[in-house]
Amino acid sequence: MFTRSQPPILADRRVVGAVRVAAVVSGSLTHRSLDGLDRAVRERLVGATQLLVLDLAAVTYIDSAGLGGLVRATKTARDGGREVALAGLQREVRVLFEMMRLHELIDLYNDADEAVRAATAPAADPVGALLEAVTPADEQAAVEQNPLETVAALPLSIDDLEAVR
Repeated sequence: MFTRSQPPILADRRVVGAVRVAAVVSGSLTHRSLDGLDRAVRERLVGATQLLVLDLAAVTYIDSAGLGGLVRATKTARDGGREVALAGLQREVRVLFEMMRLHELIDLYNDADEAVRAATAPAADPVGALLEAVTPADEQAAVEQNPLETVAALPLSIDDLEAVR
């Protein structure tokens, strides 16, 4: 029996370290594209890939099945110890994600470059930054004063303290 092959739903764009970026090439994600999406995501969550960024810039329409497919892609990734992030969502698609509160489940970025930067940026070390802010005079004051006065004398902001929490 003759079967028509489906056009590819994802096109690889680049790999940066453990981050793979693939663009959804279809203008819509619906129940018709789910098999292709599931297969394409599984094929890309291999090897050293820890984060798959799906660039949805070309997607202008998504239905509930398409949303479910992206949630399933995220679950598939997490079951394997990996992550999926979405980038480049059109305004209408992004509003739908936010209305459904899916942005609390899947990280959303303005574009693929932003997602790659976020994933490859060195991790902040708030405790190390606080320790670097302590001078020898601060250490001497700690010996001479009680701990609360010492903390009050440190050059810290509320943001610094929140980062440690």
